[in-house]
Amino acid sequence: MLHVSHLAILVTSTIVWVIQLVLTMWGLYEYFESYFQWPWTLRAALAMDLLVGIALGVLLIRALYWHPRSKAQVAAAVRKERQRIARELHDQVGSQIVNAYPSGQPIYPE
Repeated sequence: MLHVSHLAILVTSTIVWVIQLVLTMWGLYEYFESYFQWPWTLRAALAMDLLVGIALGVLLIRALYWHPRSKAQVAAAVRKERQRIARELHDQVGSQIVNAYPSGQPIYPE
């Protein structure tokens, strides 16, 4: 269940990630002409930044499209399940009563 505090943490994390990515790109400004001269650590850091950004984007989109069920929907689902259980118990008890007596014998002796 996603609460408002979780959404706030997710948005804050995304903002921090964007700031960190911008600072990384600003630090790499002198290397922009020749990507292949970057040290492997900088390339790995940039790749990890992009992967984290994609993951945060997916989580943020899922959080924004998440809609909790209303109380009316929950109450209707509970009522429907209770009716199903009651019907099932009624059928089971009726079946047990019918099968409790051998066929051909009256239930109430005369």
